[in-house]
Amino acid sequence: MGKRTDYAALKQGLGLARGLSDEFVQVCEARDVPIEAIHRLVRPEGRATMEAVAERILADWQKEQPKPVNDKPTFTAHIVYTRPSFEELKRQFLCYVNDDFRDRRLDPIECCKAISKESREVTFEYVYMGHDASTDEVLAEMDRKGLRPALYEELLGFD
Repeated sequence: MGKRTDYAALKQGLGLARGLSDEFVQVCEARDVPIEAIHRLVRPEGRATMEAVAERILADWQKEQPKPVNDKPTFTAHIVYTRPSFEELKRQFLCYVNDDFRDRRLDPIECCKAISKESREVTFEYVYMGHDASTDEVLAEMDRKGLRPALYEELLGFD
């Protein structure tokens, strides 16, 4: 006795294939894609193109998916609230420390001045704005989420 076939699933699959092929032909026709270029897709030399198309389809689909509300990218680090000397920073970060900051004081902004400087574990949450944003805009968004900016020592500890 042979395998039973789900004809509804087969029809649905064939409908998807038909819909894809119809749309693909319309797009290619509108762009004057040569038939030879389309035939190339089913040969080994067309594999890289098909992979690129699949990657684009996946990326476009992922962008459209709703983002989880409770999926917060967080990181935890133990913070010791001491400020290293400029020379220590230069050794630790090599080419990332600008000599113009040698004698600068980096004081916290007003909303962070009362933060305890007792060594402890701190959880950092990444806040993504989705566009170039001003400092005021970012601070307002962080305030709306009940967050605050990291202190200088916290940023060093996070690194």
